Parts: sequence; structure tokens; C-alpha cells
Amino acid sequence: MKKYVVSSSLQTAEWQNSEIVNGDVARKLSEIKAQDGGDISMSGSATTVRWLLREGLLDELNLLVHPIAVGKGLGRLFPEDEPTVPLELLSSETFATGVLNLSYGPAAD
Repeated sequence: MKKYVVSSSLQTAEWQNSEIVNGDVARKLSEIKAQDGGDISMSGSATTVRWLLREGLLDELNLLVHPIAVGKGLGRLFPEDEPTVPLELLSSETFATGVLNLSYGPAAD
């Protein structure tokens, strides 16, 4: 599977079948999305998710809610100064472990 690494500091991607995406990232991701080949998935970066939402490049946001209360960590997924992006619930599923999978898409106008 082809991997795209969004980074402003990496010069090379050491991972197999990987490509660094930098510069005009929105344009490059739009080009990738326009190709035939299925879904694009990403994980691990709340900063990148917020940016994708602001740029209108995220078609679906999947949030996993784990039934664990912790005392440390990121206070908010979306900081107060972040622009509002209206979303609508597409689906929800509760796993046997109690984890809730919520899928959101851009809200219809």
C-alpha cells in the first residue's frame, strides 16, 4: 500500500513504498484523492486532522471513544480558537470492549 508522509522536516522516507508530501500539501492531497484507487486513511495526528477539516479535504472522520478516564493528555481535540467545521453523524458502532466508533462526514449545507 502506498504511504504518504506529510512533513515539513523530513527529506526522505525510509519506509517501504512511501513518499514525502510537503510544499503545497492541499494541492498534492487533492491530486491523490482524484486518482482511482480507493480510500485514503490516516491516523495519529490531531493537528493533521484539524488541518484536513479546515481545508475541506476530509470526507469522513472516525473517532474511537475508549471507556477509560485518564488524568493527563490532550485537553481538547479541537482547541477553542479552531474554526468550526459542521459535521454530521454517519454511523456509530459499539464494540464488545465498550469502545464506541463514531463516523462523521461534512454536514450538508
